[in-house]
Parts: sequence; C-alpha cells; structure tokens
Amino acid sequence: MEFGIPRDEWLFPIEVVIEGAPADVLAGPDLRREITLRPDQVFVLNLKATLHEGFTGANFKRELIRLLIHHEMLRPYYRDPDSFKGTRIFVPDWLVFGIYEHLEHKHSGNPSELFAGILKSGNIMSPRKILEQTGAGRLDPMSLELFKASSSALVRSLLEQPEGPESFLNLIRNLTEHQQNPAPDRDPDAILKTYFPELRGSREAVGKWWALQIAAMAEKTAFEFYTVEETQQAIDESLLVRFGGPPPEEKKRGILMKWLNAAGKQENSGATAIPLTRFGQFLDRPDAGDALRETEANLRNLESRGFPIYRPLIGRYERVVQTLIAGKTAGISDELKELERLRFQIDKTMERVADYMNYYEATAAPAKTESFEEYRQMREQLEKARPPARKDRITRQLDALEKEFE
Repeated sequence: MEFGIPRDEWLFPIEVVIEGAPADVLAGPDLRREITLRPDQVFVLNLKATLHEGFTGANFKRELIRLLIHHEMLRPYYRDPDSFKGTRIFVPDWLVFGIYEHLEHKHSGNPSELFAGILKSGNIMSPRKILEQTGAGRLDPMSLELFKASSSALVRSLLEQPEGPESFLNLIRNLTEHQQNPAPDRDPDAILKTYFPELRGSREAVGKWWALQIAAMAEKTAFEFYTVEETQQAIDESLLVRFGGPPPEEKKRGILMKWLNAAGKQENSGATAIPLTRFGQFLDRPDAGDALRETEANLRNLESRGFPIYRPLIGRYERVVQTLIAGKTAGISDELKELERLRFQIDKTMERVADYMNYYEATAAPAKTESFEEYRQMREQLEKARPPARKDRITRQLDALEKEFE
C-alpha cells in the first residue's frame, strides 16, 4: 500500500455503522467516533454515520481516515494496552486533511493544478504552520482551502522522500509517544527531521526543501494536458516567431506583453517577436531558419500537451512552419486564414460547452453542494465584517466635514 501498511497487518477491529436515509433531517452530529477496550484487552475502533439530507461523503472519508490513523497510533500498545497512560489520542489535522486531499488529487488525473494555484497565490503555508494548525474545521473557507492544499503538498512531499512510506508510517505510529511525552520547547519541524533524515541540516533546511517541493509539484507532468485557457494562451505564444533571445518568462505574459509582441516591438531582453501571419517580414533574415525551427519545436511540444480538441489545429500550424522552413510560401496565407477561422470556431464551441456545464450544474444539482455552502458562509462573513478604516488624507477631511455639518 502507498502508506506502507500491508493489508494483512491490521490488528484491531474497525466497525463502521451506517444508518438513516439521505432524505432524513438531522439536528445533531452525523459522525461519531469511539475507541473502546474489550475485556480481552483489544482495542475496538467504531465509526457511526447517520445519513441525512446534508450528509457529505468527504466528511465521512476524512473521519474514516482519522480512525485508520488512530489504529496505527495504538499499534505500539497492542500487546500491553495498560502501557497507554493517556485518556485520548489526538490526530493532527494536517494528517487527516493531507492524506484525504492527496488521495483525491492523485485520482483526479490533474495533480499539478492544485499546487500551481498555491504558488501563484503566494500564500504558501510553512511546514511549521501546517503542523501547528488545530481546529481546521473552524477556518473560513479560503483559509481552509489553503490549509487543505498545503497539507496535501506536505504529505506528498514526505511520501516522495527516500523510504518515504515507511518513514511516514513510523511517524504516525509514534505520534502517541510524542504527545504523551512532549519535549520542552520542541521545534515543530523536529518531528519531520526525526523520521526523514534528508531534512536534517541547517535551521532553514526544511523551509528551503519545502519551497523547492512546491515549485516542483506546480510543474505539469508528462501525463497532464493543458486546460482550454492554458492551451489558448500557449497557442498565442507559440505562433510568435522570436529573434534575438529566448521566449519571455512565464511571469511576463499578459495583455501588454502580447500587444507588444504582436506589434513586432523589442522586448526588454532585446528579443523581437513577430506573428507567424507576418512571415513576409522575416523570411529574408539570415536567422529566420533557426527561429522557425524553434517555433516548430514549441508547436510540436504543445501538440502533445495541449487540450485534445486543439491538437489537430496545432498540427496544421506545425506543418505551415515546416513548409516555411523549406522555403515555400505558396498557399501559406490562405492556410493561415483558414486556421484562424477554424480556431475561432473551436473557441466558440468550448465557450458554449462551458456555459452549458455551468447551466447544468446550477439547475440539475439535487442539493446544495459543499462548495456552494462554503461560498455562502464566506459571503456572509464578508457581509458581516466591517470594512477596514481608511486613514488617508482625503478620508480624514471628508470625516471632518461630515462631523461639522451634523
């Protein structure tokens, strides 16, 4: 198994009871966990779920994961239950949310999208903050999403360490000991260094490792393809034939940069970008062949990574470039106009598909989704919160005038 637990090594009985019906109305809690010790000195782990109209599968799965973690935390006390001196065992939120989100995103087929969003937002939680977070269920929706994504990234990063699954499992199995005998002024990062030797080193070692892990996970894998929007942007970039320098960095992409490129202006790096449709402006240049071969390579890479419906279109653009490399221009202008018309049709088709999916989600959903409920709660919080007081000079003058005329 991924987390290092062989299927035949479960020691304690785990009982899951599901009752009720999806249409029921429930006022109390719908999930209850209980750990008991049988007369024969064996722990029994119980999870009782009561179905109702607001029951969510995500919460149920997270509680089941919490129960499985309890199982591993109790494993050291299998032969001697009396050695467990505590009254309760505590499962850190980052483990529950991190394992659940890691499994969900791994099965979604698009694992990099989540981490790219974290990197783009700039709101990267440090490992220390993730480890110290408690009461995650009481976080506002935006903070909760950030915590879930960060916890997932931490779990994935630890599992990818040398002997990661075994070390991860040892960390879980020894959590109870750490909780019952906490070291004074213990560094939260120290528990990671204890079980993952690669993280040992300077005081900043974990932080540097974490930043590199987030950046690496934000990169798309060879098995992922771009979204529609990403493909459209990548086509725009790939159809610019560049002279005198490499393509602009990802962060430079934007409306202004595209406009400058389309106009054939010089970029800050001294490079010139000319649209492929203006091939007559650069074919006589001595470096035209090299620039076109670079454009061909970009289109070939995009053809394998772009959104599937755009791939035949990208392939035709690639053949146009190959024709220009061969020094032939007959029919190229007409072909480029046809490709522009075809691309416009595909763009409009994808817009209609997106509109239909939004309409279907809004009208055919049997009940309010968890995402909508989180959005509703966040909006209520924002409406109740007082706007921050402004202290600029104009505001102070207006406040003074308002008081004078009261």
